[in-house]
Amino acid sequence: MENKENDLTINIIITVFSIIIILGLAFLYYYYAMKAKTISQENLLNSGAAVSESLKKLNPEDFTKVINFSVPETLPELKKSGKCWTNSVAYPYREDAFRCIIQNSVYDPCFTTNQEGVMFCQMNPLKNSEFIIEITENLPVAELPSEIRENWAWFLLLKDGTYCSPYTGTRPLVEKNIAYYGCNSEVEGETIVLFGELKKGNVWKTTKATLIQEENKWKIKSSKVIEIDSVWQ
Repeated sequence: MENKENDLTINIIITVFSIIIILGLAFLYYYYAMKAKTISQENLLNSGAAVSESLKKLNPEDFTKVINFSVPETLPELKKSGKCWTNSVAYPYREDAFRCIIQNSVYDPCFTTNQEGVMFCQMNPLKNSEFIIEITENLPVAELPSEIRENWAWFLLLKDGTYCSPYTGTRPLVEKNIAYYGCNSEVEGETIVLFGELKKGNVWKTTKATLIQEENKWKIKSSKVIEIDSVWQ
């Protein structure tokens, strides 16, 4: 009889102990499950904040403006006489853009108009520099390159107000860097160029370099990657 009572007591103890263990494990599972859920929610919120911040940085107002240039309906009154003998070198990807000459001065690009024998020229679209050329010879047949480069511009404006246009002759090579564009400079003795091709994106970028001459050689005084405000194509 005494043995039966002892066995019963042991079974009760084991059962109670088992229940305690099960409850403990259930509590631990619930605790870590809720903790993992909280961490996941925090990560989601942080991720959402990061995306929101990223979207703020991609404000469309800050995007580079790509201007598909077209000749104005009203042509300027200023007229000159010359000829256009080849496709534009400044912007060779348009069949209406040509390289023209007036006496000893070359203008590139000049564009065909709706008037036969009349070309529209504007080397700097930021200034009132436009005029027309009444050509003395017929235009050559347009020959476009086999590969059209969409990251090219015949004029561009940087975010810092510097404006640039492509070299149409020999491109300067400075310390193994090719300058594709030359820019206006406000400092005497310094030349500003853009190295390499333009990097296209929502915000276009380029490498702007300031050059100085030392011992009859161009040296890079400084260079930096800079955003582009507008490109004319």
